[in-house]
Amino acid sequence: MKKLVLVVLLSVLVVFAFGKTRITFWGFMLNDESSKKILGEFMKENPDIEVEYVQLSWSNGFDKIVTSIAANNAPDVVELGNTWVANFASQDAILKMDDYASKVKDKYFGWDSVEYNGHYWALHGYWEQELYF
Repeated sequence: MKKLVLVVLLSVLVVFAFGKTRITFWGFMLNDESSKKILGEFMKENPDIEVEYVQLSWSNGFDKIVTSIAANNAPDVVELGNTWVANFASQDAILKMDDYASKVKDKYFGWDSVEYNGHYWALHGYWEQELYF
């Protein structure tokens, strides 16, 4: 799990409209029980946001992410392997997280795993542990 990156969590580009805001989150590490618990708590604390979680597998997740980006149908939030961050960043397929990173950089270590060309493109796995546990 330390090698995973939770991209753009809670800093999602969301279009605000009437009713609930819907966010699609693709990930690898949450099973059904964990996703129901964690996302259920999040939605309880944020009743105006609805999160749809889609479980990916390591065998085909990368291809599914690439295909969704090419089709202009990418999820709002996606969990990536840290070795994939530079690939997606070089294509401008993910959002820079510089503003958020500047606020929490001193709290967590390991930022080099999500840095590319002088910018931070994700939240690294050490932050992710706090989310899951």
